[in-house]
Amino acid sequence: MHTTDTIKRYKIFSAEDVQKILPGEYSSIEVYAKNMTFAFTEIDGNLILRGEGCRFPDLVSISGNLSIDAGNCELPRLKTIGGSFAMHGPAVLDKLEKVKGDFKCIINFGFKNIIKIDGSIELKNATVYTGNKKLSAVRRTIAVNHQYQVDFLPKDGVFNVDVFADDIVFQHQKIQGRICLYGENISFPNLECIQGRFKIEPRKKKDPDFEHDFPVLKK
Repeated sequence: MHTTDTIKRYKIFSAEDVQKILPGEYSSIEVYAKNMTFAFTEIDGNLILRGEGCRFPDLVSISGNLSIDAGNCELPRLKTIGGSFAMHGPAVLDKLEKVKGDFKCIINFGFKNIIKIDGSIELKNATVYTGNKKLSAVRRTIAVNHQYQVDFLPKDGVFNVDVFADDIVFQHQKIQGRICLYGENISFPNLECIQGRFKIEPRKKKDPDFEHDFPVLKK
């Protein structure tokens, strides 16, 4: 499990860029190259696909998040996504079985298998089937233990969140959901509006030592 807040980012425009990725390093891989084939069997970190026609014929698991932002990508053997999954373009995902985080989709799509999704399900004007079962939107609570988890929260602020870590920064201007703060020194420098339940409950009941920052909060 990844426990640090700093993630190395690799931007892939050519085969030479792939050679820079260190084996076993938890990283965020952003693919901009088009119609490129990759030999990964597993990825320890996040995968963001922004180049059309990318192929991962042997990839079985991703320990972090997957975001498919381009069309016609192929991940025919991928079974498990350890984080969240955002789907903005069609892809080959014939073997996908489990998403341990949240699932967000903006296109009509049908998965061959029934997929177990542990987190929230957000469908924006999309009809999605897993097997023969139609998915319905479900909003679950997201537990935040590291800054990188906040960085992958929906930008539109539609989520429920429990913050257990200390020294976390949210850049959202608006949050539409429930917020519970258990950690110390949580900052919301841009937050103007909260539409939902808000609770501060310090872990240290007898002698709380925490500060939270809402400099522009209006309501």
